[in-house]
Amino acid sequence: MELPLNIQPQVKTYLHHAIVNAIIDCQELVTAQLLERERYEWDSYTKNVTLQLEGDTVCVKSESDVTKENKFFLTRKSETEDEVVLCLQTLKNARRGAHVNLLFGTLGKRRGLGGNLYRMCIHQYGITTMYGGNHRVNRSWNNNSIVWYRMVRNHEMVSCYLSYDGKCWDEIETIQMKADETDAIIGVFGDNLSNGEYGEWLAMNYIQLRYDPKDDIGNVYLDYRMNPIKNYCYEYRNADQFLNVTYTNWKERKSFCPDVVTYLKKSIQQQHYVSMNLDEYYVPQRYCYQKEHYMHYNLFYGYDEKEDSFNVLGYANKLISSKISAGNIEKMSLDEMNNIVVYKRDYNLCACHIDISNLIFQLENFYLGRGNHIFFSNNLAEQDGVYGLNIFHCLRDSQTGNQLLFNDVRISYLLFEHAQIMMQRVRCLNEYVFRETECADDLEKDSEVVLKQALLLKNLVIKNKLKSGMENRILVALDELYLQEKKLVGGLIKELKAVA
Repeated sequence: MELPLNIQPQVKTYLHHAIVNAIIDCQELVTAQLLERERYEWDSYTKNVTLQLEGDTVCVKSESDVTKENKFFLTRKSETEDEVVLCLQTLKNARRGAHVNLLFGTLGKRRGLGGNLYRMCIHQYGITTMYGGNHRVNRSWNNNSIVWYRMVRNHEMVSCYLSYDGKCWDEIETIQMKADETDAIIGVFGDNLSNGEYGEWLAMNYIQLRYDPKDDIGNVYLDYRMNPIKNYCYEYRNADQFLNVTYTNWKERKSFCPDVVTYLKKSIQQQHYVSMNLDEYYVPQRYCYQKEHYMHYNLFYGYDEKEDSFNVLGYANKLISSKISAGNIEKMSLDEMNNIVVYKRDYNLCACHIDISNLIFQLENFYLGRGNHIFFSNNLAEQDGVYGLNIFHCLRDSQTGNQLLFNDVRISYLLFEHAQIMMQRVRCLNEYVFRETECADDLEKDSEVVLKQALLLKNLVIKNKLKSGMENRILVALDELYLQEKKLVGGLIKELKAVA
C-alpha cells in the first residue's frame, strides 16, 4: 500500500515544510481498487479530473487547481445477477463534501442522478443509501481503516454491504427495484472532488522569513516564519485545516506495538504518514548509505508486502523517494525520545480563502521586518532573529552573513523558493482579487523579475561552491534581489489596500 504523495512539492528546501506540502498538494483525489475490473468493458466519463486505470486500481487526479465541478463515472451494463466491489483507500477533501458512490439503475439526462437510480454514498460521516432522491439508511464507519464496499444485484433485489477485511461482510440494506434492462448500469461515481483550495492556502502562507545565525538546533539559519498566534484562524496556522498532526516518540509507542516495523505497518494501513529520525547508513540513495551512521528525518508513506520494504521520502542533495527494507529498520538503534510526527489527511470544516486584511498584515510585517508579537498579547514566544526584508542587510553587511550566504546553499535555495511562491501568490491574487484592475500585468512582470534575480543568485552560489571567486557577484545579486523584492511587496501592499 502506498499513500498519495507529491514527491516534488512546491515548497521543499527544508524537509519539515516539504512533508506538509507533499501530503496536501498531492493531485490524487481518489485511490481505490475496483475488484475484477479487468473482466468487463467499462464506460468512463470525467469532468475536470483525470481517471487512470491500471489493473484493478482506480486513481482519480485533479487536472489543475480548479474549484469547479469535478466528477467521474465508471460504469458498465448490468447483468441480472451482478455485483461491484470497491476497496476505497483515499478520498481527499471529504470534509468539503467530496463523495464516492456505488450505483445501480438508469442515469438521468446528461449523466444526471435523477433517473431510476439506487446508490450507496460514501462520504465524510459514513454511508448513506439513496433511492429516488430520498435518503434511506445512514451508517457511520471507522474512517481510520481501509473499508470495502459492495453492491449486489440479484434480479429485482439490490443489496449493500461493507467490510473491514474484504472477507466478512456486514449487510446495510436490501431493497426491491425494477430497472430497464436495456439501459441498466452498475458502477462507481464520484463528485465534488477538488484540489483548488491549496492554491489559496499557499497564497496566504510562506510570506515571512526569519534569519538567525546562532541557530544551534538543526542549523537552520534562514527559514519561513508562519503566524505564531495561538487560537488564530485555521487558514493561517500551518495546514491545520488539511492535516491532523500528532507528536509522539518511540518510548510512548512501544507500549502498544512490539517493534518499530509493526508500528509503521499499522500506521500506513490506517493512512497515517510517519516522520522519524532514521540512521541513513541503512537508507538507500542517501549520502551516508553504507558509509557512516548519520541520523536524519525521513517520511514513511508506503509499504510493499511482497518486498517487505517501506517507501520513504528524504534528502540526498534533493528531495528523493527511496525503499528501505524492514530488515534494515530493525538494525537501527533508534533514540526512544526523538520526536515521531504522525500526519493524517483530515479536512476540517474551515475552508481556506484569500483574506485581504490578513494578507496585508503579513506582507507589511515582511516589508518592515517586524514580528507579530508587537500586535497581539496572545502570541507564542517570538524567536530571536531578524525578520523580513531586513535579512538582506544581515546577509550582505556582516562577515557571518557573508560566510553563511557563500557556504550554505540552502539560503539561496530558500530565497529562490520564496520568489517562486511570491509569483504564484501574485497570479492567485490576479485571478481572485485584481482580475479587473490595471495593476495585474505590472505585478506579474515585477514578480517575474524577482524570480529571475533569485535564480541568478542561486546559480552564482552553486558556481562559487564549485569554483570560488564569485563572492562579489553574489553580493551584487543579493542587493539587486532586495531592491526588486522591496518594489514588488510594496506594490502589492499598495494595490491590496486600494482594493480593501
